[in-house]
Amino acid sequence: MRSFEIGSTFARTAGLVARTWRSAGIFLLLVQMVNYAASFALIATLGVSATFSHNIAGSISLISGVVFGFLALYLLTMAAGMAGVTGALLKADRGEDVTVGDSVTAAAQMTLPVLGLTILWFIGVYLGFILLIVPGCMLLAAWSVSVPALVAEEAGVFGAFARSRTLTKGFRFKIFLALLLAIVAMYLGFAALAFLWADALSNAGFYGAIALLVGIVAATILTLLTIQALLVAIYGELIDLKGDRVMDVFN
Repeated sequence: MRSFEIGSTFARTAGLVARTWRSAGIFLLLVQMVNYAASFALIATLGVSATFSHNIAGSISLISGVVFGFLALYLLTMAAGMAGVTGALLKADRGEDVTVGDSVTAAAQMTLPVLGLTILWFIGVYLGFILLIVPGCMLLAAWSVSVPALVAEEAGVFGAFARSRTLTKGFRFKIFLALLLAIVAMYLGFAALAFLWADALSNAGFYGAIALLVGIVAATILTLLTIQALLVAIYGELIDLKGDRVMDVFN
């Protein structure tokens, strides 16, 4: 049996991004715009209410409500983005054409399950890193394809965790190494862009600042798409290695 290869996984990731950056990228942009608009509305509401409020207890309650609302909105939009993009990437990985509607369909079907899985995933990995670094790293690798498994196979939240553990068994060190390399590359890329943007912003006018803001949003969307593409690529590689079949996402 051939082994899990990091190089072929990265090549598969690049291919997925190339085939979906228009459709899935537009979907992510729409999700981000909803998130930004709602966040600005929440902040504006907080500012206006604080200006006219003379009740300290009421102000604290309002601030707590806004913070809770912002967190709930962030988690919901994050889950919607992950579900929609993962569904589109899985379809592209089968060699099919992908549209924005495919992402919307996957998001409508899978946002809440992905939200529940993501919360449990973060809690488990975070606790693993608190206890010892190694358990956190192993959980990161073992659960790395839980979202693709959830969306592709409709296995349920706990079934997706179990499916991910089964698929990654025997390849977790290489999977963790692939994730680590991707994270380091993205960090270095963002650090370089931040340096260039900071230098340009110091000499930029209004239109230059707008252009830089557009660049930041585009880089963020591309990064989110690439991360999900890497997870789907790992899932696809493991499916191929173990002779399983990726189930249809849009039945």
